[in-house]
Amino acid sequence: MDNALSSRESNPRRIKSNIQDIGEYILKGSRPIELELRAQLNAMRVPQEAVEKAIKQQVQRAAGSHIYRVRKAEKVRNYLVTHGYQDHFHVPKKYLYWHEAKQEFLVVCEKVPLADKVVAIVNADMKNNYKRLSVPGTQVDKLAKGTQEQPLTEVQAKALTELATIGLTDLTFNNFFFTPEGKVAILDTESVKRPIKKAYFDDWTTSWVWDKWACEAQQTMTGIAKLKLFCDPKALQAVEAIETCHVLWNSAILIGKIALGYLPSCIYHLLLLFCLLEKL
Repeated sequence: MDNALSSRESNPRRIKSNIQDIGEYILKGSRPIELELRAQLNAMRVPQEAVEKAIKQQVQRAAGSHIYRVRKAEKVRNYLVTHGYQDHFHVPKKYLYWHEAKQEFLVVCEKVPLADKVVAIVNADMKNNYKRLSVPGTQVDKLAKGTQEQPLTEVQAKALTELATIGLTDLTFNNFFFTPEGKVAILDTESVKRPIKKAYFDDWTTSWVWDKWACEAQQTMTGIAKLKLFCDPKALQAVEAIETCHVLWNSAILIGKIALGYLPSCIYHLLLLFCLLEKL
């Protein structure tokens, strides 16, 4: 692998600041945040020892995020195969690789042939809103330029809703890709804002106002809400059936937690319960 990567990295195509196309593989490294973080902490007159500790923690969290991406890709792939959805999706294999020269972990992802299509947005007003938010190089940019749209099938919408309940919640427009065969290509397997949440939950005081389960339940609701933008009436019916079951189950768990005093501070969780019940 060292020789293969070294030979291909001689002339890489940079997709983003931390993502490179080296032929049959895509390399994803850590975002270059060290200089920015150091400048922010120095401006706040944080002691140098604390600055170095914070940077070290960021590097460790980045490695943890890479491991999460690899494991989540495997988890999603296994779920699709187990439930018979594998003919409707493509999940590229991902590997964790230690780059000796750069002294950092990288995610090596198989390159997937992608169709020049974007996911269809059902609501015309929402589609126009997306077009106004166009950013060069993104799926939204392609939409604004008139790229062909592909609707989600009922099976794909149903499977994505189920995947949202197990952690694949970043179902934004820019994360929808298709293969030439019409399969949904699941490329982004990082949890939404994972480094921020990781840093937040590292603080023991967090448990007094929030818990991980509540965070995941809220993210699932948000992910399904995003997915609905791309569903026709038939697909939407399949999505809402799963959403209702998810809401009922999590409402029951939340009521039990509050009743047993498991959640020391209930204000946030009562609001979450209200949001859950509002979906019914």
